Amino acid sequence: MRSSIRRAVHGASALIVVLALAAAKSPAPASAPAPQASRALATKLQAGQGAETSFRERLEDPIGGTHERSGRLRIESPAFVRLDYGDSGEAITLRPDGGEWLQPGLGQMLKFGASGQEVARVWRLLLGTSSEGMTERRRTARGWTIVPSDSELADSAWVDLDAAGMPARLTVFTGEASTNIEYRFTGWKFGPPKGKTAFTIKPPKGIHVIDADRR
Repeated sequence: MRSSIRRAVHGASALIVVLALAAAKSPAPASAPAPQASRALATKLQAGQGAETSFRERLEDPIGGTHERSGRLRIESPAFVRLDYGDSGEAITLRPDGGEWLQPGLGQMLKFGASGQEVARVWRLLLGTSSEGMTERRRTARGWTIVPSDSELADSAWVDLDAAGMPARLTVFTGEASTNIEYRFTGWKFGPPKGKTAFTIKPPKGIHVIDADRR
């Protein structure tokens, strides 16, 4: 199980960032407002909008080298996340009830139940409210360091905002040697939510479905 979770983190769902940039499930209490690193985005999500952006993913691994790829990210309240990677057909979804990771190149799709929530928990800790197990420290004029109090999947993260207060870059430090994963976001757009069906993947014909919670 631990290895399948780490694959999800180190592969694509590492930055299932916004399950809590979507700290958006419900407005935070006045005594614990959304962190500055996610406040502008969380405000729009809490108001019922869906958010979409392009991203560039860069994985730096001292053993495997540097790998880059691009895609699009969509998020909605309550805690819906979807990443689509270019024209490869690879996609990842996370929802409160689970999620999927479609990997056409491997002919398989992983279905997440509790394991998906374990991955998602990291990002709720990283970008949730201060009362939910994270510490936020200003690093630059528009940059913050996020430190989760209890996470085996990530040591810390850097969040850098653009002039509008939207996430422009997110770097997660995993604690494994010098491995880190960076996402750069461009072109945030907002509109009506699409709902759960847009965050649910049905396996194409010929794709082997694997229950990640039973691996």
